[in-house]
Amino acid sequence: MVYLTVYEPKKLYWLDKVEPTQPWQPSFYNEFQWPTEPVIDKLGLQLGDLNAIVRLDHDKPNDEETVAPVLLYSSSSPPQRIAGYAFSFYLHKAAKLNWQVLEKNSGKEIAKGELGEKPSGKVFGFDVPATNQQAGDYCLVLSGRLQDNSNQVAHTVYFHHQPVVQ
Repeated sequence: MVYLTVYEPKKLYWLDKVEPTQPWQPSFYNEFQWPTEPVIDKLGLQLGDLNAIVRLDHDKPNDEETVAPVLLYSSSSPPQRIAGYAFSFYLHKAAKLNWQVLEKNSGKEIAKGELGEKPSGKVFGFDVPATNQQAGDYCLVLSGRLQDNSNQVAHTVYFHHQPVVQ
């Protein structure tokens, strides 16, 4: 099952249960369409204000999940290459975090970064460059410690990188 959610974290715009125009195919290109006039235009939102996620295994966030990368675009021609990914997360408790991207099969580290302290109750995001990465399966590991009790936190997101839009 495939679950698409599109949201804008500041104005709390939330669009879910969008159905694809064709049945979902295990390939690079699956298309979802919806009219912008009823909500997006009325709120004065731009496409760049939105976050989107396609979960492939369940409709709610979990500590470990598989997603399909999403391209949001409003014209009839999508971008030609994937330069990177924007990841967004929501914390229920404040934490000090870092991230790393690994090749799924080999475990080889591709990129990493420190996010520092992130507050609870707010969406935060960061970009992961992918310009020189080969097509393949990767995972993003977000990890750190809660600020109130130092318990470990971890979230793993599996995704397939396809550098050329086909």
